[in-house]
Amino acid sequence: MKVFKDEYFPTDLLLLSSSYEDGICYVKTSNLDGETNLKLKHALNITSSLNDDSSFQNCKILLRGSKLRNTDYVYGVIIFTGHDTKVMQNFTDPPSKRSGIEKRMDRIIYVLFGTLITIAFIRSIFFGIETKNYIFGGKLKEVVLQSIFINQDMEMYYEETDKPARARTSNLNEELGQVDTILSDKTGTLTCNSMEFVKCSIAGVAYVRVVTEVEERVLFPST
Repeated sequence: MKVFKDEYFPTDLLLLSSSYEDGICYVKTSNLDGETNLKLKHALNITSSLNDDSSFQNCKILLRGSKLRNTDYVYGVIIFTGHDTKVMQNFTDPPSKRSGIEKRMDRIIYVLFGTLITIAFIRSIFFGIETKNYIFGGKLKEVVLQSIFINQDMEMYYEETDKPARARTSNLNEELGQVDTILSDKTGTLTCNSMEFVKCSIAGVAYVRVVTEVEERVLFPST
C-alpha cells in the first residue's frame, strides 16, 4: 500500500520504504495518544528477501489513524485491518457517570413503583366490586410536560457575544448545585502545576491574599 503526504493510514502498516533514502518518515499520532509532536519511523533494513527474518519493532509500525507528515510518500505492507488494528483493540466505551442524587432517586422510584402497584391492585379490586353493576364514561385528560432546557434559559444568555448556555453533557446536571469552588488553569508546557490564590472577585467584592513580611521583602526589596 502506498500512502501519500498528509493522508491518514487506513490500516496498521509495516513500513517498507519511503521517499527518503534512509527509509524514514514522520507521523502524527494525535488521534491515538493526543500528542502533537511528530514521531520518527524507520523502514525495515531488509525488505527484498523473504528468506531472512527481521523483527517488527514499534518504530517500524504505522498505526491506523496516524497521519503522514513531512514525507512525500511511503510504501508499507498491511498487517492488521478492521477490528484487529491497534486503535480498534484499544477502543472502549466511555464510562457512564451517575451522580449521587440519581442513585438515591433510583431507590426511591423502586419503592414508589412498588407502592403504586400495590395500591392500584387493591383499589382496582374494590372498584370492581363497587361498579360491577353499571358502567359510566369519563373524560381523558392529556397532559403534556414541557421542560425548560438549559440552552433556552435566558438567565444564562450572554448578550454581548450572542452566546447562550450550552449543555454539553447531561450525566451530572444535579451536581452543578453542589459545586463550591471552581479552579481553572491553562494546560500546556508553560505551567508547572502550581496554583496559588492571589485575588478573586465575588459579587463585586475583591478578596486579596495577605502578603507575608518575607514575601513583601522579596517582592519589594527597596521599600
